[in-house]
Amino acid sequence: MKIYISLLLCLLFNTINAQNQEATLFFNDGTSLKGYGAIEEDYKIKFRLTLDEDDEGDVWTDIMAKGITFYGFDKEVRYEYQYEKFDKSYPLLLEVVEEGNVNLYVDSHRVIFYNYNQIGEDDFNVNTIEGYHSDIKINKYYIKKKNEDLVIKINNKFYYKKAKEYFKDCPSLIENMKSKKYTKSNALDLVYYYNDLCDDEIIGED
Repeated sequence: MKIYISLLLCLLFNTINAQNQEATLFFNDGTSLKGYGAIEEDYKIKFRLTLDEDDEGDVWTDIMAKGITFYGFDKEVRYEYQYEKFDKSYPLLLEVVEEGNVNLYVDSHRVIFYNYNQIGEDDFNVNTIEGYHSDIKINKYYIKKKNEDLVIKINNKFYYKKAKEYFKDCPSLIENMKSKKYTKSNALDLVYYYNDLCDDEIIGED
């Protein structure tokens, strides 16, 4: 008789977790430090000044740090601490994707699923392990206008209940939404349209 034992592991990683990535750490008081950094669990920043083995670095949070910029990629990758709630109880360290009248941020994580099946043969006491893994990237997008303190998550609730009110100072964008040119599947394009094509309309509202 065969015995099947399945084990499913789920591991969550930030997209930047190598501790030797060249970076600049920015503080809330306007100062900064150059060194090497990484983003750890719970949106914490691990930062050290050198790559020396005895330099273990320090862990920073939004209490003192404003954000961090990484170098060595195709472009500079900048992260900032943002908040969804006024009490600032749960800071988010978000990558800056687009800046303009509306800033666009993304929270990116890699989720790796491991599935192992152990098969035991009672008669011959033979055990074999079969397994596979899948690597999935999950993106959560947020937006914030220049005069706002809190970010808003772009999801179905935002698109169906809040988007038209949020972008109401750009009539042409609202018309495009009503005509179904923009739907929830390309909701990010609302931000690009608003930043690139709504300036004259927004100014006209002032």
